[in-house]
Amino acid sequence: EMMLSSKLRKKVRQQLLQSFSNDINTWGSTAVNVLSNLVGSLAIVTAPQSFQLYIKQIHVLKIQNNTLLLIVVFPGAVIKQKILSYSNNIDQSLIDLYITYLNHIFINKSLHQIKYTDFPLDIVKKRLFKSVLFVLEEQQKNIQFDYRLDGLRNLLIQPEFVNRNGLLHSLVHDIEQGELLQLIMSLMPQVGTVRVVIGDEHLDSKMRPFSLIIGCYGISNNMIGSVTIVDSVRMHYLKAIASVKLMVNIMTDITKKVA
Repeated sequence: EMMLSSKLRKKVRQQLLQSFSNDINTWGSTAVNVLSNLVGSLAIVTAPQSFQLYIKQIHVLKIQNNTLLLIVVFPGAVIKQKILSYSNNIDQSLIDLYITYLNHIFINKSLHQIKYTDFPLDIVKKRLFKSVLFVLEEQQKNIQFDYRLDGLRNLLIQPEFVNRNGLLHSLVHDIEQGELLQLIMSLMPQVGTVRVVIGDEHLDSKMRPFSLIIGCYGISNNMIGSVTIVDSVRMHYLKAIASVKLMVNIMTDITKKVA
């Protein structure tokens, strides 16, 4: 945050706290407007919410010598299945051990809790773990996030995007369809930290002209939200990171007042 003067940091904090005290429903709009103006980029802020999606139970059935059926049960009797094939026969006693281990890892834990924990896994366990994680991530995508966006006009005047309307139309489409938001949520770091994704690091080629600075604010394993800057790959990274860190710290303090 030292890239920002103490006077500016104090001003931003006062703005957000004042907005929060006036109307809790408008502080998200104030936050995204402040962040966009700080960096001169597209800013996206998601409201803090509780990550209540969790797995109720996991079953693994052996349907052939080398084929397993993974069954993941969510609250509300929502059931998801996935077939897994292996090159070798898998003993039933091992399957029973895997079920116990997976349930120990996943039951009553959110995706955010699991993603940042290291677990000792052998080859079969690792594939099962990744498969359960995939199912959980797919279910997480069905959750609707309340968000605010500001500063799209800042991208329109960037030299690399002038006369490249197709590129920006694609970005706008991803915003409208919720794809950009899902990308942000999948990349979101731990609470109180910032993650930087630069151009070619994106798996999706259409996002490679852009860099993302993503911060996570709130209360770990409870109420969390995100603060994101979207800009060209030549953005002023130090200032952008400092700005996102500042917003994360302030908005974490505000979330603690709400929770």
